[in-house]
Amino acid sequence: MVNFTNLGILGDVTHFRRYYEAPIICGREPNASEEERRLGVERSGELSAKVNQFILRRTNALLSNHLPPKIIEVVCCKLTPLQSELYNHFIHSKNVKRAISEELKQSKILAYITALKKLCNHPKLIYDTVRSGSPGTSGFEDCIRFFPPEMFSGRSGSWTGGDGAWVELSGKMHVLARLLAHLRQKTDDRIVLVSNYTQTLDLFAQLCRERRYPYLRLDGTTSISKRQKLVNRFNDPSKDEFVFLLSSKAGGCGLNLIGGNRLVLFDPDWNPANDKQAAARVWRDGQKKRVYIYRFLTTGTIEEKVYQRQMSKEGLQKVIQREQTDTTQGNLLSMEDLRDLFSFCENVRSEIHEKMNCIRCQSDDDRPEIEKRDTNQSAIRGCESDHDTSDIGGFAEIAGCSDKLKSSEKQVGTPLEEDLGSWGHHFFPTSVPDAIFQASAGDEVSFVFSNQVDGKLVPIDSMARPKIQLAEGNENHPKSNRNLNQKTMLLSQRRKPLESVVSNQVLKRSTISAFYKPLPRANVECEASSLSCSVQPQDSVKIKPSIGYQLPQKRLSPYTLDHDDFE
Repeated sequence: MVNFTNLGILGDVTHFRRYYEAPIICGREPNASEEERRLGVERSGELSAKVNQFILRRTNALLSNHLPPKIIEVVCCKLTPLQSELYNHFIHSKNVKRAISEELKQSKILAYITALKKLCNHPKLIYDTVRSGSPGTSGFEDCIRFFPPEMFSGRSGSWTGGDGAWVELSGKMHVLARLLAHLRQKTDDRIVLVSNYTQTLDLFAQLCRERRYPYLRLDGTTSISKRQKLVNRFNDPSKDEFVFLLSSKAGGCGLNLIGGNRLVLFDPDWNPANDKQAAARVWRDGQKKRVYIYRFLTTGTIEEKVYQRQMSKEGLQKVIQREQTDTTQGNLLSMEDLRDLFSFCENVRSEIHEKMNCIRCQSDDDRPEIEKRDTNQSAIRGCESDHDTSDIGGFAEIAGCSDKLKSSEKQVGTPLEEDLGSWGHHFFPTSVPDAIFQASAGDEVSFVFSNQVDGKLVPIDSMARPKIQLAEGNENHPKSNRNLNQKTMLLSQRRKPLESVVSNQVLKRSTISAFYKPLPRANVECEASSLSCSVQPQDSVKIKPSIGYQLPQKRLSPYTLDHDDFE
């Protein structure tokens, strides 16, 4: 494009490749000499100086004046004992060792890498792969014996999931399940779940069905005519949708999912642009709430190494854009890098953080407790005068941890998304500026990086989900319709003792933002089998205790929905 607009400024194709392309690429190779590296830096700087005279690059940073603040959390989750057994069994198998010691076909190595990435998501994906005999399963011989017997049917031996216990077989899935439960019970937030594999989306859908979360799904099999209908339904605040399942390949670009303000990237992609595009689905023009982006990585596994490669590719892009001059990272995988992909660091909180040799965290750990306390107090006083740089977007204040953070747990300035060294480093989830995540993390989370990104738009706060709700009359649940008469009679009997509670709840509902309005509660017409009844507002409420992960049912809607478009 530069040569088209400014003919001959970079010479002809032969000169460009010899003078610019070859030295720059050669200087970024893992085995490049010091002279080659020096020449590569020199030529890349010269190329950057020329092309930036004619390139005007716009980023989404220009939209920050119209967007609310967001926080990005890179969450490192431990493998479960079953995952660890399968992982070690696979990387120490004869076939894998032969693959990384000899130059086998590229397709075979890629199949092994895919198998490891699926194992990090959930062992069920490996079970399906072994059963189907797909490529890349040669390292999982006799692995069925590692699975708990309660996961299978006693007669047929088919996978049953152990009545929901399958969730706990994956560290990432277990954290996700708790995150969804807390979101559903405590807020009115909606969430987008993104994965590279439709098999993982199948597990998300199973989790939503078992726990009765309303969800929508968009993947490669969704027709073009139905995609916009799904998006419109999710973005409609009057609909009781909660989860949007999204395939990164099918819907990672172009969709506007501002109905949700939380997004989970469940597995990393080799191309950082794909993950960035998927994460931008909720931080778009029209978003009114604070945005939370979660990137899940399994600790010490291939996923952390893939994420490191993403940072390396971002570095190559910055070289051309004159935003970065560090060329210590290579752009191709050497044999040593390939062997490193099939290694497993078991006893670390985060392999990425270990390789950083983070001075900030070491200084926090080495200082005496009294000095730490004095430093924290001075940091608190500094926050009062420089609030914008200490807690961008007010996330820590909302989470109640702004006065408890150590210096290493606060980000340095406004770092780039690939500059993890300047992010907040959290050894414990209680210091992460996200109250919902603090309650959801559990023992599976070993380390968290956090980065708060400013937005000039004043956000609308999330509302607590009302504990008093309409009678269960969703046409999607036939059992609710059959039992509606009995529940209505029970409510009328309990109406008088609940009058004071109802009046207090009405006052709370009056403060709910116009962005998320519940359906009108005047006179709700409901039909249950052959019964038709008119229920007044006082008669249509019911107190339900919050027990475990039990979720509120969908609120009753007077509108008839055509579900054919969403099947």
